[in-house]
Amino acid sequence: MINLEITNNYIYALGYFPYCNGEFPQPSASTIVIPMGETKTIASDEDAPFDPFIIDVPAMGAILVDQLQDHKVPTYDNTDGIKKKVGDEYVDYKYGTLIRYYGLRLYFRYDEETLAVKMELDRFGCITINEISSGKVVIARLPEMTAKYPFH
Repeated sequence: MINLEITNNYIYALGYFPYCNGEFPQPSASTIVIPMGETKTIASDEDAPFDPFIIDVPAMGAILVDQLQDHKVPTYDNTDGIKKKVGDEYVDYKYGTLIRYYGLRLYFRYDEETLAVKMELDRFGCITINEISSGKVVIARLPEMTAKYPFH
């Protein structure tokens, strides 16, 4: 689960859209608007605590919060930098979350069932992660597009 505290200093209000079983997000009773100049906490749905969700940033795109559960980002699976040190060994954290926005990805690994993240959007739509409650976070380098050769 994730508790995402968002401070909106952007020039527009933001919109939270919960996961809707793979359908295109539409405004509904579950949509939360985060007005300009306000801070709100978005908490995972208690009935589906690990579902992904979207924060829409007008004119910039969506922030995807993908709660990976036991899935891992493959290129970081064997990386000590995203593991915790126990004695002389590095071991995996239990949970993972990937936050994607505008071509950038932050990969969080943690043990507690709930991760608290404080995020701020500035006037220009730039995000700053100000605090995480536990675990580690790295900038994940994932390809936006790949091509398999040879083409025929």
